[in-house]
Amino acid sequence: MPPARSCVRSCEKGCRGSSDGDFEALTGEVLAAEGGVEVPVDLLFKKPFSLSPRLELMIGVGPEVVRTFGGGENGTYWGSELAFDLMFWPSRHVGLWGEPTYDIVFRDGVSHGLGCTGGGIVGW
Repeated sequence: MPPARSCVRSCEKGCRGSSDGDFEALTGEVLAAEGGVEVPVDLLFKKPFSLSPRLELMIGVGPEVVRTFGGGENGTYWGSELAFDLMFWPSRHVGLWGEPTYDIVFRDGVSHGLGCTGGGIVGW
């Protein structure tokens, strides 16, 4: 069974307007799984692209570690994640953000997952 996916990121580090190269985003979640809990943590290396003065795209890829607790399937599993951040800035300091993701985790074979995160953002 593929791992559960969440539509809420608990923490993300990054910076708006970084146009000179790569930067990192560390994300983590706590997800309910069959009879237990999964805690996936990933480190994404993102490259920003300015599509227009109000529209930005960041493409990120990196490793992922998934720790499972309870349900008789305790363990630590490795994988990788690919993410596309799309940010729309209708004003200078307030914007909207969406991030579809695809991840692959190696546990008793290969597990694939799709996720989506989005919301409002504030930049300065």
